[in-house]
Amino acid sequence: MTDQEILLDLLLRLKKDIQGILTGLPVELLRWQPDEEANNIALTIWHVSRAHDVFKTRLFENRPPEDELWYTQGWALKTGYDPRGLGAAGFGNLAGYTRAEVAAVPILSVDELLAYFDQVYEAMHGYLSHSSSEALYQPAAGGPHASQTVYQWLKNLLVDGQEHVGEIKAIGAMWERKRRRQSPASPEGA
Repeated sequence: MTDQEILLDLLLRLKKDIQGILTGLPVELLRWQPDEEANNIALTIWHVSRAHDVFKTRLFENRPPEDELWYTQGWALKTGYDPRGLGAAGFGNLAGYTRAEVAAVPILSVDELLAYFDQVYEAMHGYLSHSSSEALYQPAAGGPHASQTVYQWLKNLLVDGQEHVGEIKAIGAMWERKRRRQSPASPEGA
């Protein structure tokens, strides 16, 4: 396999994991926080989607924030949320947010999260599919760390996405344990 094929495979794996998590996910679990400083699943999936959107547009293609899918596909207008300039490097993807900035992020529904993630996946897949092997090893066109190659950014982004999948699974397990402790014991054999 080429590096490009491996990255595409990892991207597909992330898509399947996110879709698997969201399919049939109870709304209560989508919004549940293990503690007051933890992010919920909705915010975490929005962060993963948003990071891919920002990195593809700004770092890899060196285009302005207005060209991100969050804006071109009407998400900013629909939600009334404009994250430009917020957080680490002004990327507006949850990294480096204050607790007040986190609280201002709209909580999307399962269907909305799936739609945004699918749009981002298709855009990233298209970008990666049409990138030459040589282009992957060139410095990213934009962003704060122009010495990192597109390959390095993509690898880190995909690994980060998988780490967040693990985080989401842990949130689900904590929610399930809490739910079981709070429900009355069922009679044996029931």
